[in-house]
Amino acid sequence: MSNKYRTIRILADLVESILKIIEKNNELGYRSHSESIIYCARRRVEDFFDLEKPKNKIS
Repeated sequence: MSNKYRTIRILADLVESILKIIEKNNELGYRSHSESIIYCARRRVEDFFDLEKPKNKIS
């Protein structure tokens, strides 16, 4: 059986910064720092894929 999840290590200072952002911005809707980190990582990966797509040039 393969795991769907992996464990990563993140600097405590970064986690504390994320927790402060979540506390001050309830409208973001994150329930935990893990949820916000997953969202941010996913968005960044999407950005990289967008960069790899060929651009349609209008002549």
